[in-house]
Amino acid sequence: MNSISFKLGALILSLFVIVFIPLGFVMAQIFQSYSYAHLTEETNELALMYGNYIEQSENTSIELLLSVTGEDTSREVLILNRHGETLHATSDINLSQVISGQAEEQWFTDKETNRHYFYATQSFDTVDGPMNVYVLTPTNMMGSAFTQLNSALIFFGHRCIITCGCFYVHSL
Repeated sequence: MNSISFKLGALILSLFVIVFIPLGFVMAQIFQSYSYAHLTEETNELALMYGNYIEQSENTSIELLLSVTGEDTSREVLILNRHGETLHATSDINLSQVISGQAEEQWFTDKETNRHYFYATQSFDTVDGPMNVYVLTPTNMMGSAFTQLNSALIFFGHRCIITCGCFYVHSL
């Protein structure tokens, strides 16, 4: 038995277990919290921006704004009047759960498509009365990068275990 190869394989395996698994977990948590903060900040800023834009613009430009938003981004924008009726929308999402207060704080799950959204709302006044704009951001925007990070960590773990196995076989 070649003790150098065995020791080197054990060192790589212990390095992986002691350092890289906790480091990967911490890195994933940091990345997830950063993505969450960025998603909420960006959605709140868009709701404020759309609310200010609609409040200062004519009614005809709302359709243009929503059509551009629907084509260029994966976000959904809905404009509701004071009675909760949808005036303009980029999709046919039913916001009754959000309006009635059944949704958990700014998280919304569409029952028909089972998609999860983070939403922000902004109230504004127009000549037609008070209105609300809802900006819904799918949470899969946050999850796709997180999934890639997890895949890279799992790939690295598999390679480390295979390398240790090769060192063990070589030591025999």
